[in-house]
Amino acid sequence: MRDGIAWEDLRFVLAVARAGNLRRAAGTLGVDATTVGRRLAGIDSRVGYALFERSGSAWTVSPAARALLADLEAMEVSAVAAERKLAGGGAAASGLVKVAASDAFAMYRLLPDLRTLAEELPGIEIELVTSAAIADLRRREADIAIRFIKPDSQELRARRVTSLRWSLYGSSDYLGRHPRVDPQAGLAGHRLLRWTGPPMRPVVLAWLDEHARAARTALRSRDLHVLIEACANGHGLAALPGAMALARGLVRAIDHSFDESEVWLIVHRDLRKVPRVRAVSDWLWARLRANADLIHAI
Repeated sequence: MRDGIAWEDLRFVLAVARAGNLRRAAGTLGVDATTVGRRLAGIDSRVGYALFERSGSAWTVSPAARALLADLEAMEVSAVAAERKLAGGGAAASGLVKVAASDAFAMYRLLPDLRTLAEELPGIEIELVTSAAIADLRRREADIAIRFIKPDSQELRARRVTSLRWSLYGSSDYLGRHPRVDPQAGLAGHRLLRWTGPPMRPVVLAWLDEHARAARTALRSRDLHVLIEACANGHGLAALPGAMALARGLVRAIDHSFDESEVWLIVHRDLRKVPRVRAVSDWLWARLRANADLIHAI
């Protein structure tokens, strides 16, 4: 590498590696796809080899560049922390910040991290808003939201964190007391816990309709965290996001996932530069990215 390359350029590499194509990476970065392509071409020219292999619209990290990804993710965490301090987002940031998330994500993924946030940002008070509606940011019911669908409102700015994988889970106790889980047999001999809360993912519903036709429904709830707790207490099997299921000690009952949903960190555009909101937003982004593999449930 003949000249140093700034983090401002390297973050484009990381975004494309995560997104898999220019369009999705551009949406995460807040620029257009042409800009992303131009930045990557400039980096390729400077390092003397291609960082990505292209097949149609898909961009895959080349073998020569694959070893860089862990270093780039470490740089990202450090850069976010440095930016927060330079912007006065550390000790200078103070006040109440409302963070909206689903009840299950808040309970099983956010709460363990918020204790560390309180230590690193002592002037910040967090209010958790466990609401399912994206609109709460536009009505200023929350300052920051973690959602599983990217909003299409021009008022909101979204950064993709990672994705959640859905699969079938049960407790160790339940699985030990029941026959082998066989989706091809319609989960015969098993009890099923069904989520009735909106919005239920169509792919998950379709999988259950096809593969759980012989299972007896034991419990229904519109609250995902209730199903997770019921599953942990041995009531039956449930289709769940792995990030929350594994955090509760559940065991995957089949050898594959059957759906995947993206995780987005969302802030209202008018609040992005408010010190306390930016401090929490950047902290959550760095923390969630550092735990991306746990959230993805690889």
